[in-house]
Amino acid sequence: MSNQAGTTGGFFDERDEKMVENLRRVVTQWDRRSWLFKSLGAMASLSFFGFLIWMLPKIVQWGLNPAWQGLLPGLVVGLIMGYLVGHAIKLMVPYLMVVWIDIFRSERLLIRYHDALRDLVSRLAEDADSFRNRDAKE
Repeated sequence: MSNQAGTTGGFFDERDEKMVENLRRVVTQWDRRSWLFKSLGAMASLSFFGFLIWMLPKIVQWGLNPAWQGLLPGLVVGLIMGYLVGHAIKLMVPYLMVVWIDIFRSERLLIRYHDALRDLVSRLAEDADSFRNRDAKE
């Protein structure tokens, strides 16, 4: 395995090390703050569906009013409620997916593989040094 010299003279380039350290910092910050986003998303979802449950009897009473009986008011109310629920779900689903799914999976894998490769390179360098020292003694 040939030693690819970078700006630091080692196997890894200095820019690679900076990038990995920046990724470590970002992932750590996300891990510390993700509970806030999860709780905000849960509160927004619960408050929206609570509002829908609270509004349901009022909408039913409005639809049962004799002055408003007929097909058209029911259709209008259904379309409006369907639009509101669909729009809210359209806004909440991507937000909740970002919060609950590990969005830094590739970055975590990059950090893990970088650390494993750094350990492997250091072990290979130690083995090469020990073989050189052994050959020099003989």
